[in-house]
Amino acid sequence: MKLTLLLLILNFLNPLFVFARVIGSDQRIPSYDLRVGRLIFGKVHACSGALVSPSCFVSVEHCERDAIGGNLTAVEFEIFVNGAKSSPEKVFPVVSDSIRSGSDWMVLRLGKNAITGRYPGDSQGYFRIADFLPESGALISVIGYGLSFSNERRKKQQSGQGQMFAVSALGTFFHNADTTASNSGSPVVDSHTDLLLGVHNSESSNLKFNIGTSVLATGFANELQKCLQYSAQP
Repeated sequence: MKLTLLLLILNFLNPLFVFARVIGSDQRIPSYDLRVGRLIFGKVHACSGALVSPSCFVSVEHCERDAIGGNLTAVEFEIFVNGAKSSPEKVFPVVSDSIRSGSDWMVLRLGKNAITGRYPGDSQGYFRIADFLPESGALISVIGYGLSFSNERRKKQQSGQGQMFAVSALGTFFHNADTTASNSGSPVVDSHTDLLLGVHNSESSNLKFNIGTSVLATGFANELQKCLQYSAQP
């Protein structure tokens, strides 16, 4: 009840915090995935996303569209301590003219860190992308920086486990892994293969499931391939 009230308040204050749903009680656990980042909009640190190459990064369109802190300027990694921000070596600038988005996905490129001179994937690693639609019942993890009512885990990376449901040939799927405010854009990962299946984007209208966008969705898949091809160029 307290967590639901908190999310309602956040939804009213900031559109970035819409689209979050805990299915029953919050079963997420702390996680330490180097490939999962948090977006920076001016002074606002919100939403989640994942690396899919040394420089290609995926998230969701509504995070950028509804941002109130300013333009999307950077992505930070390795927020494993409650309330912390990344070290300067783990913050990477967004290449602003690289942003491509649709309903509801986003693909962009990240530049080199100003201190290390390296692309994020060179130090963080990146996900391999699935070339198949997930099956209904498949076990998944949703990894990101969703808020928590618990002060101990409030702003650090967490992972929710669950299953896929009602996978659409159009690239939309339902899942029951726990998510909260700022989980938008979190990678949805196959628990057995560690392949990236898609990104989490919203809750369903009946509040019983959460919704994600497959990496094979029209538009999303095309822009992913363009980004990967650009990233592969010498």
